[in-house]
Amino acid sequence: TKDKGKMREEGSKKKNSKSPTKERKKMRFHPGTVALREIKRYQKHHTPLTARAPFERRIRNTLKQLDPEFRLKSSTLE
Repeated sequence: TKDKGKMREEGSKKKNSKSPTKERKKMRFHPGTVALREIKRYQKHHTPLTARAPFERRIRNTLKQLDPEFRLKSSTLE
């Protein structure tokens, strides 16, 4: 019975002793949470993220590569 008492004491010592040098894990969000937050933030903005002229040039060049005869109305890219 004396041995069992010692074992209990040793076991309880092991459970209660925490190493003081152990650092906490950095808090992380679930995958996609930050992306959804960014999407919501950018959807609230009414200003475009890219400048108008370079965007329009890019679209026109892409369409010319696909079909050289393709034409756009001036109001299409507004």
